[in-house]
Amino acid sequence: MSSMKLRRQIAWEAARLMYSRDVSEYYQAKQKAARRIHKGWVKPADLPSNAEIREQVQVLARLHEGSDHQRHRLLEMRLRAAWWLRQLKEFHPRLIGSVLAARSGKDPTWMCTSLHPIHIASR
Repeated sequence: MSSMKLRRQIAWEAARLMYSRDVSEYYQAKQKAARRIHKGWVKPADLPSNAEIREQVQVLARLHEGSDHQRHRLLEMRLRAAWWLRQLKEFHPRLIGSVLAARSGKDPTWMCTSLHPIHIASR
């Protein structure tokens, strides 16, 4: 199998694992997908980049959710996330997860930093 074909197959399988929420991290998705596709050791150069996997996740989302529905849902989620990011501004929040990756998930996810987490929780 050519290295480009292997890379594309691993990217697709890794994206499928992430889209179905079997795996949440790119590294884990790459490793699990490589084991499923190749059944052996894969050179690091043959593994897809995070961007290649993200692109395939977006393809899967369009296939399963439809582009209009996905755009509307994603817009709603990003507006909700923007509201929360403004509310938590003093804690330097960062948007992470499915909303950032343009994939409809359950809820927006963000990270905040504080020496006193109770201040974040009280919001």
